[in-house]
Amino acid sequence: MSELSYISRMNLWLKERFPVMNFISGFFLYFLAKAIVTIDQQLLSVNYTDFFAMLIPACHLFLLRVLDEHKDFKSDAIYYPQRVIQRGIFKLSEVKNLGWLAFFIQVTSYLIARNGIVSDLAFVSLWLWTGLMFKEFFCADYLKKNLFLYGFLHLLVTPLLLFSLLVLKLDSFDFNPQLILPLLISVMTGWLYELSRKTKGIDEEAGDQTYSTLWGINRALVVLFLSSAVTILLTLIFFNVLGIFSLYLAILGALLLILNTASILFFKKHTNKKARKNNEGMTLLISLYAFFPPIVFALLVN
Repeated sequence: MSELSYISRMNLWLKERFPVMNFISGFFLYFLAKAIVTIDQQLLSVNYTDFFAMLIPACHLFLLRVLDEHKDFKSDAIYYPQRVIQRGIFKLSEVKNLGWLAFFIQVTSYLIARNGIVSDLAFVSLWLWTGLMFKEFFCADYLKKNLFLYGFLHLLVTPLLLFSLLVLKLDSFDFNPQLILPLLISVMTGWLYELSRKTKGIDEEAGDQTYSTLWGINRALVVLFLSSAVTILLTLIFFNVLGIFSLYLAILGALLLILNTASILFFKKHTNKKARKNNEGMTLLISLYAFFPPIVFALLVN
């Protein structure tokens, strides 16, 4: 592998640890925030700052991966020695350099798109929480013994990121209770992904802690089902609050819940990697269901 070019080695790492879809998810998160504000203010305004603002969440998601690669490097060498970075194909120092580049792009983009003191406080709060995550809240040993608490604290970075994007687009900050719903749903969709990703079959267990080892596969699957149902219900309430609820969206939500149940039952019968990937795919569909309609509605109305 040593004869591979820098670009080839970097692409191997990105493909494994941060695929292109993750960047797209960052752009998607920005458009979601813009759509919510557009529907609330009944006005769609587009200018050059949007190009820079959409880079902020994409860069932050990438930076979370960079920080995780540093934080978990030693443990990953034990549990996942086959990974690109653990095998030395792409070096940790090279990941660090990419992180500094992403940080420069993010901060520059924010300074161009900033929207006053409230957006500054939101952006700083986002980074303070990110820093605490990197330091594992200065109680790493305790958190690693409590997987649920560990995961929950890390999930809170998503609503902080979404909130920083919302205040970036508001003409003036006047807190609207309806903003709580998308923040709560962002936590739930992140939880669904984390739960589906860490509910594994026996053949996949690598020795690290997962929800299937913590609770047992059956209990973890029940929690996954209930969490999916709650997320879809919150999404329908969110649509109603925004004024975009329709019978078609309700039917689509019911179909998603049925498909998700089928995927969970399939995993229960075939506890393998392919079945787990199906569960992860369903959580992605639920996330799209929660956040794509507001974007489409904002575009159609305006």
